[in-house]
Amino acid sequence: MKFITGEADIDGQWDAYKAALGALGLQTYIECSQAAYERTVYYQANF
Repeated sequence: MKFITGEADIDGQWDAYKAALGALGLQTYIECSQAAYERTVYYQANF
């Protein structure tokens, strides 16, 4: 939100922001969410 409102400098702080998201486990969350979505799509199409 701070990038949108201009409170944070996107050019100077973007890499730190991405690193913080990585430390929180964002990639694992994305992978789990994607797997759940794919299961849902599969079951809707096949049952």
